[in-house]
Amino acid sequence: MKKTAPCTITRNNETEARSNTISTTFTGIHNPVKHNFFKLYPNPAQHEFTVEISENNKDWSLSLFNLQGQLIKTEDVINKSKIQLYCEDLPAGIYTVKVSYLNTDYYKKLVIE
Repeated sequence: MKKTAPCTITRNNETEARSNTISTTFTGIHNPVKHNFFKLYPNPAQHEFTVEISENNKDWSLSLFNLQGQLIKTEDVINKSKIQLYCEDLPAGIYTVKVSYLNTDYYKKLVIE
């Protein structure tokens, strides 16, 4: 749902701009439910990592994002509870793993060395 409201930007008590929209950027992830819905190992990873959900043989998807929020990899997992991904081609750093299952997203951080 998009809401608009008049917005005025001022500097030194003088109006600089008027707008009906404000853009926001979210830089964190808040996921209070089922933090243990999936396992991620080994973490840190060097050559490969495994994602395992707590539901047996279900359909779900996995997405891997870098720290800038760019989608790096995505996989649709059909009738499995576990997937192994190779990460040898990825630069060392911190990534976010998102598991989507039944219209809910679950997140964990992954360190690649």
